Amino acid sequence: MKNVFIILFLIISTLILSCQENKSKEMFDKSMNTKDTAEIKRLREEIAKESPDSEYGLYCRAWLLSLQNDNIKAYELYTKAIEKNRELVIAYYDRSIAAYMMRDYNKTISDLTKAIDLTGGTTDYYYRRGLVYERILHDYSKAIDDYLDAIRKNPKDKNMYVILGNVWEKSGDLSSAIGNYTKAIEIDPYFSDAYIFRGLAYAEGNNRSQACKDMRKAYSLGDTDAKEWIKKYCK
Repeated sequence: MKNVFIILFLIISTLILSCQENKSKEMFDKSMNTKDTAEIKRLREEIAKESPDSEYGLYCRAWLLSLQNDNIKAYELYTKAIEKNRELVIAYYDRSIAAYMMRDYNKTISDLTKAIDLTGGTTDYYYRRGLVYERILHDYSKAIDDYLDAIRKNPKDKNMYVILGNVWEKSGDLSSAIGNYTKAIEIDPYFSDAYIFRGLAYAEGNNRSQACKDMRKAYSLGDTDAKEWIKKYCK
């Protein structure tokens, strides 16, 4: 009889745990699908309280620690969440941010690469990894590859063309830089930043006439910073 009660207790405990995890997943999905930051925080605080040791509870506890800039403990909890679910993409992504804040850039790259592998890549994941390659590791070749992949995911992202143009310029390829700034302008003819960057690239290539044309266009679009470049290049 005692064994029967033990078995019943284990069955009931398992059912309760399963219900808690299902509820946690539902709340977690809601937190992923809303843009209301206060609601995201409320949901994740509830998950962390109700199911602290589930994959979602561990992730939410880590996320809440990240808000407090406790990146070391956050990293540890993201790792525990990943150990419970190796396909929890957002945990890899947010752990990459914790690693970045800890200045462990190899781990940052590793986690972003895993997120890309699991999802087939998103514009944001490729952009974030490219940013590390560009600004931290100064590996412009890999940065360019990532930015190109980001653009393939979203060919209408005007900002990505400017970002890619900046890296081409850093690597000394003015022609490719100008081509990407031009593409950004084709997407949005009122994009003053693209005119400024293209103007500066033209100036670097000693094409003062085209440089001034772009800088004046940027100024006409309301970019007051263009005035200083006009003074410098368009006397």
